[in-house]
Amino acid sequence: MYKDEMTLCVVDASVIGTVVGPTGWAAWIGNDDDHEIFSGHSHTLMGNNTAECLAILQGLRRCEFRSRVLLWTDSREAYQWLHGKPVYKPAIRHLIEAIHDAVHALELLVTYQQVKGHKDNRLHNIVHDAAYKQAKIAEREWYQ
Repeated sequence: MYKDEMTLCVVDASVIGTVVGPTGWAAWIGNDDDHEIFSGHSHTLMGNNTAECLAILQGLRRCEFRSRVLLWTDSREAYQWLHGKPVYKPAIRHLIEAIHDAVHALELLVTYQQVKGHKDNRLHNIVHDAAYKQAKIAEREWYQ
């Protein structure tokens, strides 16, 4: 049986650099009254679309078993890939497969929604700021 309440999962990633670079990700999970923010970084240099898929994977992995999840992403590409658009880059294809595997293993009912980021979306801005801070940490560690 699935939980009655919908869990909101807002994800974003930040890449330091114009094409590829050190990456941070963050996910806001829960509802207004009860939520957590998870974040982390990767030392693997990657592009923004790859990083967005990593953020989605990390966010969904932190959702409770058998949850109904509304996942917000500002990545048009990730949204389309999750709805069946062909993926040609192996790194992204592996992440999309890992996302589907996590959804299956956790028995999640996920609705993906593409949102506009960096405007009037308070939750997305919170997540973006956390991802950017993690990307800056990755950058400092990468160049040490």
